[in-house]
Amino acid sequence: MPHRIEDPRARAEAQLRISEERFRHIFENAAVGIAEVNLDGPNSKSHFAALDAQRGAIEGDLGEPLTWHNPPDRKACRLYLRRPATLTDRSKWPEYEAWLLGKLEALHRVFAPRVKVLASALPSQDGATA
Repeated sequence: MPHRIEDPRARAEAQLRISEERFRHIFENAAVGIAEVNLDGPNSKSHFAALDAQRGAIEGDLGEPLTWHNPPDRKACRLYLRRPATLTDRSKWPEYEAWLLGKLEALHRVFAPRVKVLASALPSQDGATA
């Protein structure tokens, strides 16, 4: 029969310990490295739609497909690239860092000009576009 903890403080500490162990296990066994573009704010959905309309060109410029994540129940959207990773294997860290740096530079190269266009189309305080 499992031991039941009656003291609320002890129960909370035990739950915290279990939660920390789960988080540590997930982190140490993470199987993914991610480079992403986050869209947040009042125009995130319309900006996502504008970028999604350019999906073929964007993915062609990147040379690979992105994951396009636009949850209907959230304001924020994101686009990302993933790769397998074993963070506990420190010998692989230089490889992961090189991958991440290359992908972040590619995302910047591909998205910076597009984001500038989106930003210039935003209305200013007086309702005129920038």
